[in-house]
Amino acid sequence: MNCFLDNDNKMEKINDQSNTGNEKLLVHSLDEEDHINYFSMGESFERISNEDNPSQNIGFLRQFKFHKDDFKEVKKPAEILSPYEPMLTYHNFIAAYWKTSLMFTKNNTFDVIVSYIGPTKKMTDIPKGALGSNFFSKQTPPSSIKGSVKVGYKINNLFEYCGEEQLTPMGTTVKVYVASNVIKKSYFDEIFKNGDFLYLDVKIIINKDYFNIDNFVKNALGTGTGKNEMTLATVLRKEKHEKCDFVFTVGEVSKNNTVDFFVHKSILSQSSPTLANIFSGTKTFKTDQLCIISNENRIIFPFLSENDMRMILTYLYSGDVELPKFDSYAKVGRVLSLLVSKDNLLDIFKQWDQQMANFLLDLNRENNDEKIITATVKSLIAIYSAPFGALPLSKRISVAILASKINEYKATKKNLFESQELREIISRCNIDRQLNSVTEFKYHVICTKKEYVK
Repeated sequence: MNCFLDNDNKMEKINDQSNTGNEKLLVHSLDEEDHINYFSMGESFERISNEDNPSQNIGFLRQFKFHKDDFKEVKKPAEILSPYEPMLTYHNFIAAYWKTSLMFTKNNTFDVIVSYIGPTKKMTDIPKGALGSNFFSKQTPPSSIKGSVKVGYKINNLFEYCGEEQLTPMGTTVKVYVASNVIKKSYFDEIFKNGDFLYLDVKIIINKDYFNIDNFVKNALGTGTGKNEMTLATVLRKEKHEKCDFVFTVGEVSKNNTVDFFVHKSILSQSSPTLANIFSGTKTFKTDQLCIISNENRIIFPFLSENDMRMILTYLYSGDVELPKFDSYAKVGRVLSLLVSKDNLLDIFKQWDQQMANFLLDLNRENNDEKIITATVKSLIAIYSAPFGALPLSKRISVAILASKINEYKATKKNLFESQELREIISRCNIDRQLNSVTEFKYHVICTKKEYVK
């Protein structure tokens, strides 16, 4: 890993370094990073090399690179030198990020500390207004790992290693491991007379059972009551009959594109306290999401489509949760947030997440590139339009699948977005933010070698 380097391989100014207490954080740009792509032949990110000798253990190896001048910033025992970029151990849609740190000791050596960060590379506080964490919040670190750290340098573009130590648990925690005295400062003259860099190979071995997506994605069973099925069918057919006493209108009256649904106040009042208050005349709303026409017993939803309203009415009448269209999550979510309780809204998003995750996993097993690429792009558009933390399972799965496909198509020089449907979607929806997230994830995966080990 390049640390403190600009394009001319010179040391950057010291103010490009972040200091946190005794820690010196090495900051650099991903664009300037040189690294090995361990999936350069376009292999799936789910492939484990050395597959002729499968075992229950997966070994992950990432190499970090330190410039000789980086070590000038560490002068006292307990001071720490850390690469900005973490190490990612990824398989089967489960991601575990690890931080690597070099701690200077009173023995004039460096311990290498490897600590579990979590299912995302930066565990930040949940932002205000979010529905939850934007990652697998129930994911725990592996119960135990094995591993090692090797230190070396290059001579004539060939590696020479001068030290290796095993990783052992640091104290009683399962989150932090240490390779003691792996880098001896007395080695520096020998290392740096051959070049400006010291190389650190960090290997982490994790039991394959840890990477079980089924621990997080369950069967998306509906929570519907089964009630009002016949009545709902009539409503969805937009039929008017004697028991209906209110009208939901979607579309814009000024554009003459409205559609009416003839609904029942008694049923809707039971599923929506907000609608109960509207029907009784005890509450008014100042929102552009709906317009109450009291003298017509009507509510107009100007931003919803006919399909959007079908999904909402299905939930309000029966409790069944259906997935909206990929580009309707934001507008449907905004209306539902007005109509249902917070607990019910959270349950709806949870079911959406489980349904979408199951759909993506099933589709991925079909091995149809055009279908799965289109589905992941649609899913990411939906995910990024929903509230932060609403669809964490689907986000991880769709990002991982699309990142793997981008790497594969780059190796085979095929056009990832060649289908007419995808071109039309991209022409309507900006997916720059989604692709940035996918590209960053891809970078972390391809930097780490993954193989079966005994």
